[in-house]
Amino acid sequence: MINLPGPGFPQIPDSWELSTGGFWTLAQAAPGGNSGGMHRRIDPSVEMAGLLRAQGGVISREQALIFLPERSLQRLVDTGRWRRITDGIFTDVPGVLDFEGRAWSGILAAGDGSMLGEHAAGHRHGICEEPGRDITVFVPLSTRRVPAPGCRHVRRRDLPRSRGRLPATPVEWTVLDLCGAEPDKAVQWVTEALRMRLTTPERLQQELQKRPRLPGGRQLRPLLVELLQDAQGLESTLEHRYATAVERAHGLPRGKRQYRRQHKRHDVRYDAALVELDGKVGHLDSASTFRDMYRDNESLLEGLPTLRYGHHDCWNRPCEVAAQVNRMLLRTGQPTDAHPCPNCQGSDLWPS
Repeated sequence: MINLPGPGFPQIPDSWELSTGGFWTLAQAAPGGNSGGMHRRIDPSVEMAGLLRAQGGVISREQALIFLPERSLQRLVDTGRWRRITDGIFTDVPGVLDFEGRAWSGILAAGDGSMLGEHAAGHRHGICEEPGRDITVFVPLSTRRVPAPGCRHVRRRDLPRSRGRLPATPVEWTVLDLCGAEPDKAVQWVTEALRMRLTTPERLQQELQKRPRLPGGRQLRPLLVELLQDAQGLESTLEHRYATAVERAHGLPRGKRQYRRQHKRHDVRYDAALVELDGKVGHLDSASTFRDMYRDNESLLEGLPTLRYGHHDCWNRPCEVAAQVNRMLLRTGQPTDAHPCPNCQGSDLWPS
């Protein structure tokens, strides 16, 4: 038996198998599935109900006819129990389809070998909050089918093998596609995928090397190469900004990222000092503020003073932040080769 995900889902018999496109189909139709009497009332079976749930309430004609004769399928539509989304695609959901239902309608309408791409794939993996106004479905070059409503087809050659129940491009493909679609958010897409531990800088670098053609590649590829070199341990755009505009730009030593100590995790650890970077997540309420203050106090008592910075500091005054971090490192006995960057050359931030 094949267990469908989620509580209350029935088991799918062993006679079911996944096609190359990721669709559940019967390896061999049950005897009599399509040969019943023309006027006999046949309702959806438990197996069909499980398939609908596994596909967001959406089913193709080909799949439905494994269980029902054409007449019963038409009766479900005529009585309003099912509705037709597009030619050959049906749903038993009475209202608006959620993301999974919309995605499955796009996949089933596109046919074998199709998969979610770009923002839709990013949403599927949890990288993007929104799947995009239209669901992007990557299809083989030979596909000439009409997209389902609210979906768009993008023909791609050499599509990868999809994994998981809902076909989508792999994480590395998805991240690079998102960077190509929105180069100004490249840091966000990369760091979010790394923060969620969906991939690693090494795997992203390997995928980048396989992509001789990348949208906006002339400007984007050098940015991605540089980003991935600095990406180890980075989990946000703020942490990337600190690593590049504060540490690297001013010659500060690179601290250890996501340093764990006594059940605590610190953003940046130097020899005898800590730097915490407060983004939006986890630092919005008073309880979080007092928790951070208590942790800073504990670190200070243990001989690890903490400097704390936010988005405004690292984006609007990185030179002041670098100079302050340098002073802290020197005070705690850690030698540095820090220096002014071109933006703060000649200022009074750095001792002559």
